[in-house]
Order: sequence, then structure tokens, then C-alpha cells
Amino acid sequence: MPNPISHVTLNTGHTALVPHSFLTDHPPLAKMFKTLVQSGGGAVPTAPHIAIDIVPQPNVAATLSLSAHSTPCVVGTLCYDPKFSAQWWQHLWGTFRKMADVGLAFPHPLSIALADALSDAPQTPWLGVVLLNSMISLDPEDCGLLAAVEENIAIAFLELQKR
Repeated sequence: MPNPISHVTLNTGHTALVPHSFLTDHPPLAKMFKTLVQSGGGAVPTAPHIAIDIVPQPNVAATLSLSAHSTPCVVGTLCYDPKFSAQWWQHLWGTFRKMADVGLAFPHPLSIALADALSDAPQTPWLGVVLLNSMISLDPEDCGLLAAVEENIAIAFLELQKR
């Protein structure tokens, strides 16, 4: 059984472990998300107002950006190679710090303090995300959809890497 994905939201400090069964126990959804990964992203067929862009970093990681109603809402990194985990973690923290410095609407004060002190990335695989200011204007249902899409895309991506 593969390790669960550590899903970390840098703005809030929220962390969750996401088992692969979250997606793999639902074959139609698994197929849909694997197709999105293989095509580099696009609109989510079951929620066409949600779109994702996936940029693989071969054999190491992938960067993700998600939008709702054509507005960017989330950026993130999925890292699955322990040798590069610290490098990608620091890159993501750097992105978060830059965005917080220029007016990110809701950085968690603890997250900002940890950004300076945290040097260890979570155990791979991990998915770290930064919520953009546009999240404030979304309804709660769309916020939940974005979180589910992030996790399902990460699982689908990792499942495809096993081939």
C-alpha cells in the first residue's frame, strides 16, 4: 500500500493525510482524474467551472494551479521523490512568503512564523498548496470542490507514475 499523501495548506497550517483509496476505490473518478493528468489538466468534467493546470517535473514532482470560474485560486506542488523533497518544499515556502509579502489576504500568522523556521518537508509524497486571494469570493461548495480536486489529481498523478 503506498504512503498516504500529506496535504498541507500553507495559509492555514491545515494538514491532512490522504490515502490513495480516497480515489482508487472509485474507478470512474479515478479514470476521469487520470485522464486530466495525462492531458496536462483542463476543466473537471463533473464540475466544468473548476479547471486545473499540471506541469510535471519528470520523476520528481509536479506543479499545480487550480481555478474556479476562470479565476486562479490555488497554486501548489506535489513532490514524490524524497531526494528532492527539501528543495521543492523550500521553493513552495518561498512562493508563499513572496505572496504574503505582497498582500496575500489570509496568511496564517503561525504559517508565516514557521516559514522562516521550518526546514523539513513532510514525508513524501506531499502536496503543498497556497490559497490565493480569490478564494475569499468563492462559495463554500467551490472551496470544497477545489480541495477534493487537488487531492484527487495528486493521487491520480502518483498512480500514473507507478506504471
